[in-house]
Amino acid sequence: MGHMTTHERLLTVDDVLSDPKYERGELWDGAFVVREPSGGAHGAIAASVAVHLRRCEALWRSARVLGSSTGYVVGRQPDRVLSPDASVLSRVRYPKMPRVEFIEGAPEMAVEIRSPKESWISVVEKGGVWIGHGARLVWCIDPSSRTVVAMRPGFEPEPHDGDAELSLDPICNDTISVRAIFEEMR
Repeated sequence: MGHMTTHERLLTVDDVLSDPKYERGELWDGAFVVREPSGGAHGAIAASVAVHLRRCEALWRSARVLGSSTGYVVGRQPDRVLSPDASVLSRVRYPKMPRVEFIEGAPEMAVEIRSPKESWISVVEKGGVWIGHGARLVWCIDPSSRTVVAMRPGFEPEPHDGDAELSLDPICNDTISVRAIFEEMR
């Protein structure tokens, strides 16, 4: 007697856009991965990063700062839709904001914040995934150690903490202090 195998159909971007049950998660190569809400510190840091990014005038003119519910299609067949905790999207690439659909391609900058149940290595690995799909800058943030690792294509990851200034190069010529990112955690 032969073995019966079952194959689940891989989900697509269209499946995720058309069914509300896929609202809270990401699509990894056709498989839906649920992303549960995180703790208060996670949300405070995401908001702090977004506020500080919006204050960069050079960035404000050339890009949009987007929140954690923004999905980016970074792969097709199988489809991959990822959603960073914050991101920066070029106004040159997208002069008008898509209303319903996900954004094609990686953002110029992605921010990933470690959740209480998440391993640090998984956050850094996802940062590498963003770089591999075309992001020009990724910040991986660990609230427990108050550390930010900056990643850029072709360079070693750079850890920062304390009073260090985080460069927004190549997005714009500005910096944000690590201390400012964690202000809301006091």
